[in-house]
Amino acid sequence: MMNSIKEIKMKVHRLGKTGLLVMGMMIASLHSAGQAAQGQDLDSDGWQLSVTPYFWFSGIEGDVKVRENTADVDVGFDDILDALDYGVQVHIEAQHGRWGLLLDPTFMALSVDDDDLDAVVNAELETDLWIVEFGGFCRIVDLPGDRGFPMSLDVLLGGRYWNLETQLDIGPLSRESDNDWVDPFIGLRWIAQLTDRLLVHIRADVGGFAIYEDASELTWNIYAGPAMKLSKNMTLVSGYRALGIDKEEGNNFEADLTFAGPEIGLHIQF
Repeated sequence: MMNSIKEIKMKVHRLGKTGLLVMGMMIASLHSAGQAAQGQDLDSDGWQLSVTPYFWFSGIEGDVKVRENTADVDVGFDDILDALDYGVQVHIEAQHGRWGLLLDPTFMALSVDDDDLDAVVNAELETDLWIVEFGGFCRIVDLPGDRGFPMSLDVLLGGRYWNLETQLDIGPLSRESDNDWVDPFIGLRWIAQLTDRLLVHIRADVGGFAIYEDASELTWNIYAGPAMKLSKNMTLVSGYRALGIDKEEGNNFEADLTFAGPEIGLHIQF
């Protein structure tokens, strides 16, 4: 038992505070692009609101370096889902004419017990993660399209706030960490209606830029997929998303990770 405790403590030491943050980032792979799947009425005098609850079936690949230790990461969605207690993900937009605001809060709670930690003694890892995407957009192109079907192009500007709280209990021992940072981003979003019911949506953005000490060196996001109108105000959205992050904290931590997988959601326009 003492050898088991020592082995777990060595694993925790190698991971360190920022290593536990990476485990939370694995859960962040459930964070979605969750965007509106149909254009708004630019001639409307008031604000138009849309809400899209969604889920992203993502895995994670890449490598992580903590001090002198480097580890390859290859985690499937099923592994993340096994550890997930509960989560809330929703994308909200408000638009007035060509201008709009977006808010995309994600909360995930993760628990990993001694079975997954390969521990003989009682051990548990608990992680609470917030990712809040916020910003605005401007519609720079709005065309009727072929056969009267509309298409639009938006410029996006905003940020992603990350907050991770982690607690690791090994028998009577306990270790906690709390990390947060904001990555700015800029991007484009293209939405085109192909038929009366079928739409296609593509989004790409890039950010981080090491704009301040805690920001990522580079983060990028790509999403593409079809959507099907179910009614005038409801649309079933689906697609594939890849999110990459390159983050460093001096000589203590480096991470080059990619989250990728399919996504599904329900867009509701009010």
